[in-house]
Amino acid sequence: MAIITNSKISVFLSYSILFILLLVVSSSSIYYSISYIPSEPHPANAMWIEPSNATIVDIGDKFNVTVFVNLTQNSFAWQIKLFFNSTFLTATKTGYTNGNKSNFFSEHSSIIVTPTINNEEGFILQGESLLGNDEKASGYGSLIWIEFNLTQIPPQDRSTIYFSIPYGADTFILTPYIELVPMDSVSGVNLAIKSTSLPQIPDFIALIVITLILVTVVAILVIMRKRRRKSKDSEKNQN
Repeated sequence: MAIITNSKISVFLSYSILFILLLVVSSSSIYYSISYIPSEPHPANAMWIEPSNATIVDIGDKFNVTVFVNLTQNSFAWQIKLFFNSTFLTATKTGYTNGNKSNFFSEHSSIIVTPTINNEEGFILQGESLLGNDEKASGYGSLIWIEFNLTQIPPQDRSTIYFSIPYGADTFILTPYIELVPMDSVSGVNLAIKSTSLPQIPDFIALIVITLILVTVVAILVIMRKRRRKSKDSEKNQN
């Protein structure tokens, strides 16, 4: 039977370290929810956020939400202002759901707006408008996604992200005649924060520890096997 040499052990350990690094990257606590088709459809006219109840586990976790609309009439422009509690959450970035435009206006040319992220007052402001006499037919679609970072555990393990009120002031959708599209439902998202009294070990650290233990055990077994093999060879030579 072939003997595993020290050089082979070194190669094995190198690949094991690379495997650990890949585990660290793949296990980062980021929960994404960017989509074009709503998983929680609302009857028109409605504006809402998905997921409606996201569960965030640890401080430092990142997650994102998507804003959807469903309309029974044609539209020309929209603007949304979302509020969040900046004591517990930080908005890290935001963007349209179809590259440089919203999925809602994806088949049209539009004027994009640089988003405003205010982590002191706790709000995001974003909008988009079609050009000239163009108009978007009735239907549903997504507007923007926002990535958040959990910075503190809130009281009662709950925090919300919600649209500005009243509807029609900073949050609105306009018709091609620059009139307000009435809304039957404008709903936010309720975040459930799972916290414990004892500090939790991040998943990637647990993976590193487990992998290091496995690598150490395998290395010890290989060394012991090599020594036993040398001992048998020595006995044969003596005989």
